[in-house]
Amino acid sequence: MELEAFTAVAQGLDHPEGVALAPDGRLVAGGEAGQIYTVDTSTGAVDQRASTGGFLFGVTVDGEGTVYGCDFGRAELLRITIAGEVSCTRVARRRTHSACRTSPRSATTARCT
Repeated sequence: MELEAFTAVAQGLDHPEGVALAPDGRLVAGGEAGQIYTVDTSTGAVDQRASTGGFLFGVTVDGEGTVYGCDFGRAELLRITIAGEVSCTRVARRRTHSACRTSPRSATTARCT
């Protein structure tokens, strides 16, 4: 298939990784600087739901719309609710070290403590 056969769904995302389809039809992607993006496929509107400050290498979405992301840069597994609440678990040597939270839909950096 030729590259010209494809059209852009959205513009302005920072190196989107691990694109997944949410139950409501939106696309979800992680960004190179830890962003969690949602994209309305009908309008191309982009919403940055949160950011970890790391590098989201892949994302998936469950049946309720909760996003799970693998932050390669920070060695964290993230859970982002529909409301934008972020929780993370630092993983090292197969052990859970800590958890963190950020405010709903704040698009602020999540920090583990």
